[in-house]
Order: sequence, then structure tokens, then C-alpha cells
Amino acid sequence: ITHAHLDHVNALPFLLDNLIGRVAAGVDVYGSAETVEALRRHIFNGVIWPDFTVLPKPDQAVLRLHAVSPGEPFPVGPYMVEAVAVNHSVPTLAYLIEGPDGTVAFSGDTGPTENLWHRLSQIKNLRAIFLETSFPTSHAELAGRTRHLCVEDVGRELAKIGHSLGLPVYLYHLKPEYQDVIKREVDHLAAWKIRLAVPGETIKITAPA
Repeated sequence: ITHAHLDHVNALPFLLDNLIGRVAAGVDVYGSAETVEALRRHIFNGVIWPDFTVLPKPDQAVLRLHAVSPGEPFPVGPYMVEAVAVNHSVPTLAYLIEGPDGTVAFSGDTGPTENLWHRLSQIKNLRAIFLETSFPTSHAELAGRTRHLCVEDVGRELAKIGHSLGLPVYLYHLKPEYQDVIKREVDHLAAWKIRLAVPGETIKITAPA
């Protein structure tokens, strides 16, 4: 989980409620120490929602929370994952996910940032970037105040990476009321291979032939 804002954690309680008693292994959830603490204190606290870190039994909990630190890779199944701190209104992590065919970057919610691009510039097998873009350029001030990106920011942020312009970039986290405007604005960023990520779409990332 990138951070503790409700739109990023709201499905987790219901997922666990549907899984409890049905999966033997439980679910591992990773996030920053601040995010893990927020989940414990504000959601899985026995008041807002049951404490699934001890249910159905403490030694068979359906939820296992793991605090991770930026710059310290950790394994998740066949992948290695590295967290990078980014610039949002609460502690937020980007995630770099490395598999046999390369590395994919998922920005999390962020405003203009330096850490992510510095780290990505060091990765030789980077295959794709998923970058949040919440607002059109007309709402640049609001994007700045809330530490999100607008379309105008996208080109400036991508320029920090120093990689080939052919790298696929998928924009996500678009505010629904601005999707059409954002799409029109993105069409003018022709120097980059940018497209809008579509909810429910499966995107296959592979190594170059």
C-alpha cells in the first residue's frame, strides 16, 4: 500500500472480510511504518473494523502487516520490491517491482519529486512507469496544494529521468470529472509514449525482443 488515504485502503477491510476462514495462509500487506500504524490505529482497531491481525486466531491471522523502509528491497513471491519515498501530503511510497523481464515503477500519489526519478535513472532494465496524474493543467494550483501532479507537471517530471523517450508511461489516478480534459492535454505530450491506464485492463510488461 502506498499510503493511508482512504481511496487507497478502502477495499482492504472488505477483501479481508471475504477471505477470513477461506484462505489458510492469510494476506501479507506491505507499507511504510506510518501507513501500517494508521491501519492498526484507525481501521483495524476493533471499532471501525475488526482487528484482522488477530482473527480468526492470533497464529492464523488473515492479515499480516509488514512495515518496509525506502531503499531496502524485499521479496514478494517471485519479485523483488523496493520502496522509494515520494512527495505527498502524508508519508507515501512509490514501489519498484523487479521480475525476470525487468522493472516496473508505480509512483503512488505524489507531487513533483526528486527521489523517484533519481532512483529510476539508475535502473537499466526499467520497462514501464505508472505515474499518477490527478488534475488537468488548469488546476495546477490545486494539484500543488494537495501534492498531486497535473498534466503540465508530467513532462517536467519525466524529463528528470534521462531515459529513452520510448519508455511506456501509463497515467492513472485521474479525477473522474477531469478525465476527458486530461486525455486531450496528454495528447500534446507527443515526445513521450504516454497513455491512460484503464480500470480493469491487463497490461503485459515484457523484456524487449
